[in-house]
Amino acid sequence: MSSNAAAQEAWAAALTGGRMHHAWLLAGPAGSGARKFAFAAAAELVGSEDAAGYHPDIEHLKREPKDASEARKQEEGKPFDLARSISVAQIRRLQQRLTTRPSAGTRRAIIVDTIDDLETAAANAMLKSLEEPPGGTVFLLICHNPGRLLATIRSRCRVLRFLAQDAPSGDEAGPQTVRDAARAAVESMVAGEPASGNDSAETLMAAMGARPRREELHAVIALARTRLIDHLPAAGSKEMPALDGIYQELGLLERELATYNYDPDLAAARIAALLASLRGPIAARNG
Repeated sequence: MSSNAAAQEAWAAALTGGRMHHAWLLAGPAGSGARKFAFAAAAELVGSEDAAGYHPDIEHLKREPKDASEARKQEEGKPFDLARSISVAQIRRLQQRLTTRPSAGTRRAIIVDTIDDLETAAANAMLKSLEEPPGGTVFLLICHNPGRLLATIRSRCRVLRFLAQDAPSGDEAGPQTVRDAARAAVESMVAGEPASGNDSAETLMAAMGARPRREELHAVIALARTRLIDHLPAAGSKEMPALDGIYQELGLLERELATYNYDPDLAAARIAALLASLRGPIAARNG
């Protein structure tokens, strides 16, 4: 069975159930199959046999060439540079198209590839469309780092999780190993497994090794914040402040990593300590 069978089954049930949620967050690392799923799901939604997204009622929103000269290179089939983010102007153009009816049927699919790429103003504009979705429109939001997503956007989405499918090799082996260790560590701590905190933190530190790369640290923080977001709604009044505090501390550390020349060993130790501190509030919840 596919490692993403649960996501596929949840989508199939929604598609045949007569009531389709308007926004789906397809959360998973690059190479997890989330992007391929988005196009296949969009084709199913609009009744197209073309899973590549070529249909008048499928909109594919992604980063564009960064300027007019790069756009000309694209038109000429030459290598070109993309903008750093999906702009608010792109979202405005999309919203204008959404004022019209679907061309070939009653449904329209919007693939955002990826929602991580939205600049701040674009994310706020996208939120408005998610709050007031046009009839028959379904948003498929590909997301590699759910922990960095606006909580207001995430709260309006049904989440489908996708797992890495390809065995890591070469330069990808280190980051993937760290992500796997982080996932196992956070899952065990969130589950409140006895005496898991320090053991999981040590496992995480060992996986990071000496002088971990900045992208590995960001990946671990994103995973931890994502899992905390998932479990905060179930928290009681006693443990909520502690869990929220850990979430905020991880976010502060992530911002410091992006701004300062932060020592990677100290950052790794801080991440592990924060994750280990989950044992207290989780034990209180389960006890």
